[in-house]
Amino acid sequence: MKMKTLSIVCALLASGGLGALAQTPSDTGATPAARTSTPAKAELSRGDKQFMKHAAEYSMAEIEAGKLAETKATSADVKSFAKQMLDDHQKAADELKQLAETKGYKLPDSPSLTQRAGLKMLAASDADKFDKRYAERYGVKAHESTIKDFRKEAGEAKDSDVKAYAEKLLPKLERHLSMAQTLEATVNPTAAGQKPSEKPSEKPSEKPGSASAPK
Repeated sequence: MKMKTLSIVCALLASGGLGALAQTPSDTGATPAARTSTPAKAELSRGDKQFMKHAAEYSMAEIEAGKLAETKATSADVKSFAKQMLDDHQKAADELKQLAETKGYKLPDSPSLTQRAGLKMLAASDADKFDKRYAERYGVKAHESTIKDFRKEAGEAKDSDVKAYAEKLLPKLERHLSMAQTLEATVNPTAAGQKPSEKPSEKPSEKPGSASAPK
């Protein structure tokens, strides 16, 4: 009997059977509780992705325009405004980058093709035109367009974190626009299309006899 038992043990040792029986569930990694899994990241909606893409491109364009203004602007007011745009939009870009990383979404690494063309035109501007172009295009118009995007996203975003980002940045963008409008009025008083010689109260002269008879 002892010989028979010894033979069985030897056979198990030779085949590795005892080793397999001696292993605990944690050794094999087969127990579900021992496995660690990373929750899948929720897919961003198409609209949220589009918003983040445009917001990233806009911030990069503002940063590049601000850098140009720091070196090419002749107005101290323009330089001061550009410095604040650089600081604020760099912070906004950094926050957006962190948000995109948590969502597994890759942002563009440069402004859009249209924005790059605009930056080239700004860089080529003569000294007497630079301040006006910067204040108009990257101060007023760019902020007006971007505010529309942020307002829309703040109301329609599917992802709560993307929505919170839009809501947080919107008041700051609105302040930027107000500052830009004041700046444009300083460096380009005729931006509204009114000629300096015109007076708002002036009316075309009436021909004799053309006035209606008093009632």
